[in-house]
Formats: sequence, structure tokens, C-alpha cells
Amino acid sequence: MKTFNTMAMALAAAGLLVTFTAGASQAAGRFAVNHPRRAQVLGRDRSLNRQLWSDRGHLGGNFGSLQKQDLSIRQQEQADARANGGYITRAQRLQFNGEEKGLQSQMNHDYRNASTPGSFAYNHPRRSQILSQDRGLNQQLNSDKGNLDGNYGRLKAEDGMIGAQEQRDARINGGFITQGQEQRLSNEESHLQNQINNDLNK
Repeated sequence: MKTFNTMAMALAAAGLLVTFTAGASQAAGRFAVNHPRRAQVLGRDRSLNRQLWSDRGHLGGNFGSLQKQDLSIRQQEQADARANGGYITRAQRLQFNGEEKGLQSQMNHDYRNASTPGSFAYNHPRRSQILSQDRGLNQQLNSDKGNLDGNYGRLKAEDGMIGAQEQRDARINGGFITQGQEQRLSNEESHLQNQINNDLNK
């Protein structure tokens, strides 16, 4: 009887978790419809935060500083939204996108510079930056698998194509990628990040 009661309580708790998760997903969808600019900024912030924690020990001791910058962006977004009655303006969204892009660049730079001489990141800084961003996208895709409006497979395939292109470019150039190739791949990753954010917030 005790085992039965324990199982019943576990099943009830699982049911509550499913209900809560479904409710949270619906609430996130409504928020994105009502506040698309905020959803985009906060989606990118969530991705940066995940990457920060994932790379915590590989940022040359700058984790705390980078985390403060990320928190500052989030707090400013919330302050602007409060001042505007729950919304942010187009100009504010562009400003936040620029700040988040700058933070991403600093994270990539610190990740590369924290590498030891002779390591892959040290010898291939452009590839390291692209692959670091790709790792963050991949982690986000896998952790948000069930909340991407049914587009997980398509987004995962796009991520795979970016990775395959990076490998092809490196093979053609003797193990390196050019500055132009790095820029193109970085733009593709930014585009994929925007798609993830949009699908996540539907």
C-alpha cells in the first residue's frame, strides 16, 4: 500500500509538472505575440547566458565581468519596458541587439585568448569563434527541443549545414578559414539564432 501511495504521488507530481510546462509554454507564446521586440532581445540574452555558463572556466577569468554585462543588458531592457508601459521601442531593440552582439564578441575573444599556445583555439582563432558560437546554438537547440513550434529538425539541419560549411572552408584553406568566411558563417549563425528565438517565442 505504501508503494502504491508513493507511485500515486509521483504520478500526480509528474502530471502537475506537465501542466505547468504546457502553461509556461503557452504564456511564453502569448508574450512573444504581444511583445515581439522584447521576445527577440530576451531570447538572445537567454542564449548568451547559457553560453556564458557553459564556457565559465574558459573565459580567462572574465566570467564575472561578462555576467555583469549580461545582467546589465537584461535590467536595462526591463527598465525600458516599464517606462514604456510594457514595450520597448524599435530603437531600443536595435541598441540591445548591438550590446548583445558586442557581448558575444567579447565572450568569443576571451574564450580564444584563454587558450594555451599550441591549442586549437590559439592556432585557429576564427574557427574557434565560429565553433564556439555553434556550440552555444547546438546546446540551445537541444535544451529547447520541445519548445520550437515543431521546427527542431529543420533548425538542427541548418545548424549542421553551417558546421559542414565551416569544415569545407577549412579543408580548402589548409585548416584555416578566411576573415570573409568567418563573417559569412557568423552571419548565418546570427540568422539561425533569430530563427530559434522566433520559433521558441511563438
